[in-house]
Amino acid sequence: MMTKALTRTVDIAYIFIFYVGFQGGKYYLENRIQELGFVVVLTLFAYGAIKLAMQRADVKWGWWFWITPLIISYPMVISSVTYYLNTGSNFLYSFFAAREFLIIYLAPTIFFMYKLGYQIERLEKMFIISLALTIINYLFFYSILDLAAMARGSSLYMSQQVTWDAWRGYRLKPPTTGLFIGTSYCLIMITQKIDFIKRIGIIILFSMLFFCWYMLLLRTQIATILVSFILFPIFFSRPSRVNISVFSLPIVIVIILLFSGIFVEVFFEEDARRGLTARICLETISEKPMLGFGTASYKGISYQSLFGKQFYPSDIGFLGVCFKYGILGGCIYLYLLLLIMFRGVKTNWYYSYYKKRVNPLLMSLVIWVIGTSINTILVPSLMFMQGLMIGSFMIGITACYRDKFLQQINLKKNNF
Repeated sequence: MMTKALTRTVDIAYIFIFYVGFQGGKYYLENRIQELGFVVVLTLFAYGAIKLAMQRADVKWGWWFWITPLIISYPMVISSVTYYLNTGSNFLYSFFAAREFLIIYLAPTIFFMYKLGYQIERLEKMFIISLALTIINYLFFYSILDLAAMARGSSLYMSQQVTWDAWRGYRLKPPTTGLFIGTSYCLIMITQKIDFIKRIGIIILFSMLFFCWYMLLLRTQIATILVSFILFPIFFSRPSRVNISVFSLPIVIVIILLFSGIFVEVFFEEDARRGLTARICLETISEKPMLGFGTASYKGISYQSLFGKQFYPSDIGFLGVCFKYGILGGCIYLYLLLLIMFRGVKTNWYYSYYKKRVNPLLMSLVIWVIGTSINTILVPSLMFMQGLMIGSFMIGITACYRDKFLQQINLKKNNF
């Protein structure tokens, strides 16, 4: 078991990691706090691995220890080498441009800490606390920053945190993933039997989230939440039902890629910039199908210097993933998305089966995965920091619950 001092230290570390994962630090210091978050994750990972190796010989920590860097090596190493071979750009520029993938170490870290005695329920509480802090953080900076000056400022990174259109004016980019999960969590919690203090807290959090939606008017995201809530009981309330999605989603994406020319015309006909980017990506994928073109960096030879100032592959969804990482990278992305979905649905169902009640956070995460799957073609969320953090969190927490349920089953068998 963990000591109280160590438990509190891990509490603070988790709150900070989740805050960084939700991109709470991108409104100041050009998000340099993100690097500190990676240091905290890697420190906890190393501590957990060493502790388990020394104290818990029965725990199979080796698989977690080696599979994580193997997964990360594709976007950080292989893709960087690919870009170097295609352009001659400095390998290290591309390597560090993909550093967001280091947050994947969160998955084994969660499992290691759990095996060392850190309670899953406490982890969930730290996640919600960090989510609430992220929303407060966003509202605070939205109220104090001069968005117009920020958009025209000399800092490229900070100016990219502000969007503008004639209808909504200047807007500070929100922690969209946090808004999605937080809204789902509050809606589920409101229907549960909880004490008065918790209910007041949920109402306050939901009020802040509602105010964010009111300011931002993100119609697509709101529609995605509604559709995800509708699809959850139809396809995802039981592990067996998720098989339909597991088989249908890759088929739909493959069909879209086969008819990618028509897809580009339909979705990007009124957006000339994205349409041009999509056509360039299709040509590049046909020339370099397996590993793609590689990952660029603003520090070295950028995509814009090669393909034009309006070329941004991150803006064209899954097609941009295949451009950067090839068809192999696209297949890995789909596999991980389906793995996260399947583990989330299965764990959520088993939790309800054993505990005889729902877990609002697990259900919210499953609903988020449903929304992510719906938008995969246009927005590959698992390629960005917030999506990577949530995906890693889901892999880690589902592994903890799976281990806990197996222990309960074995205990019942032994008692019998």
